Amino acid sequence: MVLALERHRRDLAEQGNPWDMWMDMVEEAKGLFARLIGARDDEVTVGYSVSSLFSSVLSALDYGGRRRKLLTSDLEYPNITYPVLMQRKRGAEVRVLRDAGHGLSPEDYAAAIDDETLLVTAIHVSSLSGFRQDLRSISEAAHARGAMVFSDAYQSLGTVALDVKREDVDFLSSGTHKWLLGLPGIAFLYVRRDLIGSLEPVDAGWLSQERPFEFGARDLNYRRTADRFQSGTWSIPSLYAAIEGMRIILEGRPRRHRGAYTHPDRTRAQGDRGARPEDRDPIGSCEEGCHSVRGHGGSRVGEGELRKMGIIASARGNYLRLCIHFYNTEDEVDRAIDALSSMENRRPW
Repeated sequence: MVLALERHRRDLAEQGNPWDMWMDMVEEAKGLFARLIGARDDEVTVGYSVSSLFSSVLSALDYGGRRRKLLTSDLEYPNITYPVLMQRKRGAEVRVLRDAGHGLSPEDYAAAIDDETLLVTAIHVSSLSGFRQDLRSISEAAHARGAMVFSDAYQSLGTVALDVKREDVDFLSSGTHKWLLGLPGIAFLYVRRDLIGSLEPVDAGWLSQERPFEFGARDLNYRRTADRFQSGTWSIPSLYAAIEGMRIILEGRPRRHRGAYTHPDRTRAQGDRGARPEDRDPIGSCEEGCHSVRGHGGSRVGEGELRKMGIIASARGNYLRLCIHFYNTEDEVDRAIDALSSMENRRPW
């Protein structure tokens, strides 16, 4: 990442505003992301956040007909929840599925989807609990009733294998500053190819048009690819870092270095109460990286204690989350789990 940012500094100093080069880099980044998720390049576009890209998708939907319902859940990160709720101002009806503490099943979604449902949001992995959803089954339930599916894969892509064609989702978005080893300011959107031509977003920008540099334009002329969901200029320094991070993932370095120590059975065996009961289907965990421990309201205290030991964790609601990637050694993981076990024995946090 440091080398990527140094390259950006050098390019600015030597070329000033190398727009054509940056446009080529955008295309390269789109291609790398498409490879990561099993999509075509023209089904992918670049933005600066999942929120902005998702809002662009929502703005392309028509809530004036029979299909006006949006189905979401409290597993979603707020970047999805709030844009969904905002569609009420445009006539949408919103239903929120509630997680009782063990995750949601495809049957929960199927029971809530009806012939008036327009779009279902299904986060791939919850940032709270690490619960991993069965996207394929949720997509099957939605498509059986004529609804579309949007998935936020920010908490999984880069550590969990994901193929949008296999999962059969209609839209998928993710960003680069977590598992994809980049910086904030770059995100990607996948749109299933046969949907692109029928959707014209209102919350989009100049780069969504076939003639983005036309001054005094009088008509809209959307691009024929997923780029019609673009907004404005991207975070260029983040673009440099995004390309290098995705290259690392695609080169397979995480697979070569990740060991069995990242499996949740190991953390559960050493005091992890987990985000789901033991008899839950294995699809309900992010086995390659994200492990959440119930904090019973004291997860902030646990986060602070771990930081004093040089262990970085994240307090999310009643959960304390550890995110293990390929650069963590087995000794580091052992030390983190031992620290959790010690804290568990000292207080009912």
